[in-house]
Amino acid sequence: MAMQLDMSNAQVMKDESGRPFIIVRDQGKKKRQHGNEAVKSHVLAARTVANIVKTSLGPRGLDKILISPDGDITVTNDGATILSQMEISNHVAKLLVELSKSQDDEIGDGTTGVVVLAGALLEQAADLIDKGIHPIRIADGYDEACEVAVAKLDEISDEIKFSPQNTEELFRVAKTSLGSKIVSKAHDHFAKIAVDAVLSVADLERKDVDFELIKVDGKVGGALEDTLLVKGVIVDKDFSHPQMPSEVKDAKLAILTCAFEPPKPKTKHKLDITSVEEFKKLQNYESSKFTEMIQQIKDTGANVVICQWGFDDEANHLLLTNKLPAVRWVGGPEIELIAIATNGRIVPRFEDLSAEKLGTAGIVRELTFGTTRDKMLVIEECANTRAVTVFVRGSNKMIIDEAKRSLHDALCVVRNLVTDNRIVYGGGAAEIACSLAVEDAAVKSPGLEQYAMRAFADALDAIPMALAENSGLSPIETLANIKSRQAKEKNTRLGVDCMQTGSNGEFRMISYSVDLAQVTLSSNFAIGNIGPYRHDSALSDSICCSVSPPLSLSAQRLLASPQVACSFVGDPAFNASRGVDCHYPHALSPRLVCQAFSPAHHTITTPNQSTGHKGCILHCPHRRFPIYMESETGVEWMKR
Repeated sequence: MAMQLDMSNAQVMKDESGRPFIIVRDQGKKKRQHGNEAVKSHVLAARTVANIVKTSLGPRGLDKILISPDGDITVTNDGATILSQMEISNHVAKLLVELSKSQDDEIGDGTTGVVVLAGALLEQAADLIDKGIHPIRIADGYDEACEVAVAKLDEISDEIKFSPQNTEELFRVAKTSLGSKIVSKAHDHFAKIAVDAVLSVADLERKDVDFELIKVDGKVGGALEDTLLVKGVIVDKDFSHPQMPSEVKDAKLAILTCAFEPPKPKTKHKLDITSVEEFKKLQNYESSKFTEMIQQIKDTGANVVICQWGFDDEANHLLLTNKLPAVRWVGGPEIELIAIATNGRIVPRFEDLSAEKLGTAGIVRELTFGTTRDKMLVIEECANTRAVTVFVRGSNKMIIDEAKRSLHDALCVVRNLVTDNRIVYGGGAAEIACSLAVEDAAVKSPGLEQYAMRAFADALDAIPMALAENSGLSPIETLANIKSRQAKEKNTRLGVDCMQTGSNGEFRMISYSVDLAQVTLSSNFAIGNIGPYRHDSALSDSICCSVSPPLSLSAQRLLASPQVACSFVGDPAFNASRGVDCHYPHALSPRLVCQAFSPAHHTITTPNQSTGHKGCILHCPHRRFPIYMESETGVEWMKR
């Protein structure tokens, strides 16, 4: 573990054997936070980050305008994007950013909810510490509550049936994911694209989806409704010569990653040309080699050339003369995708080109955009229909970028349903049902853990309260009404009427995997860092209003948040990153410190009294010199 020291307060000394060590002075004179003050500092940092993204939660959530140091502007309500572009120095807040990124990488959606839940768990844990409850008991209570909440999610989840011919349920879940995005006005169109794209590349027997086969591209211009799904590949290139045909049917593609030029000696060489005749001979040699290479391509039956490298104007002219359309400077990822889509083989050496290695496509054509006549190449009706491209259109680059992020979330949600076809109901319905279940379990818990379980239940209420607040409703009144109705009617589908429709509509579903991820990740974060819409004014039956997330989203949120929260409410007695005794807000929890300073990694010795200092030396294998701990607090802690 690398340690950073302020060398202005340090001095290098040597013992009787001549071995150097570092003396850190005046550690006890520095002002440090410790105990409950440090915990409150942790919670304040986490709550600040959670409050920033909380206003983006739900279908009525607001977008954020992010301006980078270079002046680039990003408009988004995606939690992972907002947090990743924030300049954060606090270590606790950085862990929340990592939590959101973990949710995005694992599930693809629910990045805002997992941070809001983790912040609420930390805030509740800080209140319990103020009451004198030990962090270990809080962590144990959070563990028990998380198990109860995940079990409740399993109980209230429903399975949906779908097939390539019956995609209605997948379509509704994808619409739920897009309801809070900038593409909400065209969410029907984007939801259909997401479902068709995932099912095109999915292996339903193995329940596997290869996202590498889905390419998302975009071009400024047009409207969001002009976004299209291509069963093939779109490349941001055009044919190498403007007089080449703009459309080739029944295409046979030669996919080259070698240079389209005459062979060169592999050793260093020098060619002296002293006359015009010699130059013409060289020119004729190059021309004959180009002609020979073009003829070799035509002999294989290819009628389109895709080349990763460029070729000069003479070769381009010869390609045009021989009626062989070509595309140059195609990127590596596009080359691979074209090979997969057309069932072709990438040819790294020109001598290896053969008819068996050609790819096939029904049509290769150019698309032209706007008055600038920008062109892109479309390869459609490919031999392997599992490779698809989503081509996003929009009025400006910001709209296109946000539409891509929205589409990514929808694709991930549909993928989650392919792997796990369970759903729970949205509008905060699943979180409220889990909260009621945890409250009931807390009553039966005999120890102090029951206080932590009640705190966990209160933290779960942060999601529906944020939804109500963002929708212009009274959070406390709305939550009380929904809880009362859920308990009285035994109806776990009741949630917040965010859109205030006041009527029963179509099903709304959220993938189980998304909700599971939010709950589990938030729970793990907290533990690891302690040390339809309505039947009345604010109620909704979520099954009647198409608000049902995948089960994995809710459960992952439950599992992750407590682990992170618990690691921040322990006694920050030692900062392992600095190697000195301290009580900084970002100090590690006792659990992490014990692991970081285990005997297997570090040794502690007492220096020879001839040095004139009292204390101990920490021998860390990751530093060049051992570190002398002069502060009495550090000595006492390390001797323990």
